[in-house]
Parts: sequence; C-alpha cells; structure tokens
Amino acid sequence: MSSVLLSTFTSNEFEIIPCYHSVRRSGRFGFLRLPFRLIGDVWPVMRMAGQASAIHLTLQYRTAIFRELAISVVARFLRLPMLVDVRAGAFVEWYESTSSCGRTMARHVLGMAKEIAVEGYEYIQFIDRTFNRSSTYFPNFVPSSEIPESVAEKCTSTDLRVLFVGFAYDGKGVFELVEGCEQVAEQGTSIHLTLAGSESADFEAWLSKRPSGSLTIDRLGPQDHDQVIELFKTHDVFCLPTRHLGEGHSNTINEAMMMGMVIVTTRHGFIASVLDESACYFVDKNSPDSITAALVMVDGGREGARKKAASARALLRDRYSSDTVIPVLEQIYRRLVT
Repeated sequence: MSSVLLSTFTSNEFEIIPCYHSVRRSGRFGFLRLPFRLIGDVWPVMRMAGQASAIHLTLQYRTAIFRELAISVVARFLRLPMLVDVRAGAFVEWYESTSSCGRTMARHVLGMAKEIAVEGYEYIQFIDRTFNRSSTYFPNFVPSSEIPESVAEKCTSTDLRVLFVGFAYDGKGVFELVEGCEQVAEQGTSIHLTLAGSESADFEAWLSKRPSGSLTIDRLGPQDHDQVIELFKTHDVFCLPTRHLGEGHSNTINEAMMMGMVIVTTRHGFIASVLDESACYFVDKNSPDSITAALVMVDGGREGARKKAASARALLRDRYSSDTVIPVLEQIYRRLVT
C-alpha cells in the first residue's frame, strides 16, 4: 500500500516525503537489536522534520508500537500535527489481547493524533467506542492508470482456471484450496489450479507427498507485479480462502477486481466490507467442501459468474481507484495543516 501511495500520489498542495523504517529480522537474539532499531527509525524522522508541515504515521502496532510511540512523542515535541493511519486487519484483536502497557502506548499514539485514518471501515466504530475519536475511511486502492478500459470475459473455455496469489501457508487457506479443487476435478470438471508466490515448508512438503490425480497444479513461485497482472488476464477465478490473522483489505483482491476476475473468498479481514454477494462467491473458512461447492457453482453458472465479476470490477472503479481515494487523503491533509 505504501509503495502504491508513493508512486501514485500527486497533488498541487502537498508532497509526501518518505521516511523508511527498519524491518524485523529473524534470529535467536533479534530482540537485542530493538534499541538500535528504535534509534535508527526515530532519528530520520527528527532529521527530516524540518522539511515537513505534518507527519503521516502508518500504525502497524504489535512490536512496532514502541517505534510508533517514539515518533508520536517527536511529533508532539516538534509541534507537528500528526495523522495516524491504522493499517492491516489485526488492530482490534491485538489491542484486546495485548498487555496493559501495549494498550497504554496505543492510547497515547492515537491520543496525540490530530487526524486518524483507517484501512477497514469496521474500525471506525471501534476507534470511536474505544478511544472516543472520529476517524476517516482510507482504503487500499489501485492506480487509476493501471485499470484497463476493458477486460476479456472469464469462464469462456472448457477449463476452469483457478489462481491463488500470495504466500502459500496455512493461514491463507491453501491446504483446503488444493483439496477443494481436487474434489472438483474428481467430479469430472476440467479444472486447472495455479499457485503464484512463495510456499511455506510445511505446505511444500504436504503438496509433494500428495498423489497425482486429475487436478493439474502449476506452482510458479514468486512473481513480480507485471507477471501477476498477466496471470489475472489468463485465469478465470481468483480464490482467496484466507483466515490470516492480519488480513485486511488485500491488494490482490483489488487487482483481481480490477482485472474482472470471478472471486471466491472468505469474509475474513475487511473483505466482506469491500465485496458483497453480488460481486463474489463467499466460502467458509477451513472448508474444502465450501470451496468445491463455490467452484462447481461457477462452472455450472458461468453467465452468473461473469455478472459477479463485472459487478466487482465496477465496485473497484467506483470506490478503490486512486482517482477516488487520493482526494480523501488530500482532505485529511488539509484538516491536518489548518
């Protein structure tokens, strides 16, 4: 989302100056690096503050809350108004399960914000109820320049081509995705599954031990953005049976909508507020049978599936393009600096 914003944002009034932070590294003694990371993350903000009229802080909470609190204190000390932008889909769960120290830090960060934005519409009520603060819906979006004027119709060939894009691990529902597609193939439907992205060791091991049946699976590994867009063009169904804890408003959902794909997904994260029954097929979490039923429905009712795909694409153009979303951010910035 940050890279899309930085590459897309243009304004006659405002300029975004990026200030990057460190990334957590795995390792036995990674916690020993935390103080040095904190200093390294806060110092560039202090150094660049003289160029800024305000601070736009992306709130990632969890272990990042220490950095976010420190940056909030810097903003208060320098008297710079601050926008706190709550991203991803685990803020409520994290806040309700974290320690009293974590909740206190979160309250201080949000309390020092002049403006609050949220990625998920559901967060608006939670922020109001828990922190007595209003917030603005600022969803993930795609650059309007990338939205094609037209897309090819889906589900027009004999094969039903199903695509998954992302890190293939248990939380994304890929085990049940494979099982669901296998059941469709066993029923006699010609189906082809493509997996694009890195695979976890347990999924890779599980998949390698499964007997080869009537389901064809292509495992492409990591793909860049342009390659993923090409996959969206050549496949019919985008399937995201996720139960990932931090699932928010997925970028891949936006891109699948943009390319006119038939979408099969769980309601997990913010997906149910982005899509509705008119624009996708919802499936249950942890349920290969639910995936099977949805894919059979797509295959047996292809005209209806194409209508859902067209509805999803229309939603994307109306609500989740940069032409629609960037003006919302500009309005927030105006309130921030006045």
